[in-house]
Amino acid sequence: LVVTPLLPDEGLSVMGLELPVFHVRLLKFAAASLALFVLAHWQVRANDWSHNPQYDLQDWALYDCSSCVLDMFWFFVVGRFWCRRGVDTPLFLFGSLLGAWIFSVVDEPSWAKYSLSKYDIYCRWPLALFLFAFMVVFVVTSLAGLHVVRGVRDGILFGRVFEVAFAAAAFVLPVAFDESAHYHHWFTAWFVGQHANQPYWWSVMCSALLWGGYVQGISAWGRGAMLGCKAAFWMSGGSQYCTYLDCYVHPSDDGGDDDGVQPIPVPFVPLDWQNCSAAGS
Repeated sequence: LVVTPLLPDEGLSVMGLELPVFHVRLLKFAAASLALFVLAHWQVRANDWSHNPQYDLQDWALYDCSSCVLDMFWFFVVGRFWCRRGVDTPLFLFGSLLGAWIFSVVDEPSWAKYSLSKYDIYCRWPLALFLFAFMVVFVVTSLAGLHVVRGVRDGILFGRVFEVAFAAAAFVLPVAFDESAHYHHWFTAWFVGQHANQPYWWSVMCSALLWGGYVQGISAWGRGAMLGCKAAFWMSGGSQYCTYLDCYVHPSDDGGDDDGVQPIPVPFVPLDWQNCSAAGS
């Protein structure tokens, strides 16, 4: 019963035309994800769990919705939800709810309120967070090993390894060596969860838990940029030339203005993980 879809994947018609199973499952995945997002957004605020109090549903629709739709579609395809036995099974729905709750609760202790960035790891992480991180790595590694074993038996390992490598090259490597790289838990859950894409119940549960973590991260904090303040600084001054950054310019004598002075943007200064007492922009 826990792996049987609540609604059929076949037979849905629009204006007399029957939708393919792929599209039906995509619609169900989108509907379930939106419902989970609204519920998680309400839950973290009703319980006063860690969240951004200025981030509301209107902000999500305005700033993050389009990116989240792309995240969802990628997760749906790479996660093999288009060929799994439905996306509205009690197992997946319960796992997603549980994942959203777990990621909310884990974010509450004082030792957990640090980011997965080079500066925080080297300069700010307490011992309790290191111990928790080792435990998480052990669990994830064990489950990854289980996926590898089943992948070898099913003859699909090479294709799955290629997908992991491609996703890492596309989403991790471009920012991996930047000092401002900040792996938000929405990104970590999204990246790992998409590769739990085997048809077995434990793999479905893994992807559900991590999809719930992704949705919880977005609903609580928004879809924060991987480069954090550096991305915001570049978008404001280096891309959109926002006037509110006029205070971040210094004069030079290159000419260009009426007084012969041309404003030059001050470069972004990241936090230096090799010098924990240093300040950044």
